[in-house]
Amino acid sequence: MKKRILFLLVAMLGAFALLTACGEFALLTACGENDKTEQGKTQTEQGKTQTEQGKKQTEQGKKQTEQGKKQIELDRQKGFEFDEAGKTLLKAPKDITSYEIPYGVTSIGKEAFRECKNLKSVTIPDS
Repeated sequence: MKKRILFLLVAMLGAFALLTACGEFALLTACGENDKTEQGKTQTEQGKTQTEQGKKQTEQGKKQTEQGKKQIELDRQKGFEFDEAGKTLLKAPKDITSYEIPYGVTSIGKEAFRECKNLKSVTIPDS
């Protein structure tokens, strides 16, 4: 009888120890999952912020492009020559003293400023 009680007592202690270990393991797993969930939420928020910043930059780029196109048209009226797409400045009027390249112009012809004897400065945008 003593052996049986002792066996039951050892079995109960073992079961209690196993239950405690499983309970702690389950708690640690749940805590780890909570950490992963919070990390995921943080990354999602960061992704949303980056997406919004990208949208703003795209809108700014569109505005700059539109402003550049308008400036090219104004410059054409003043005697500047561009290729058909407005990407290359081909020729500037000879009487200019300074010039700001419009946004969207990606190249300047070799002889664009050849006749501009009074030209002092040319500003190139970050485009």
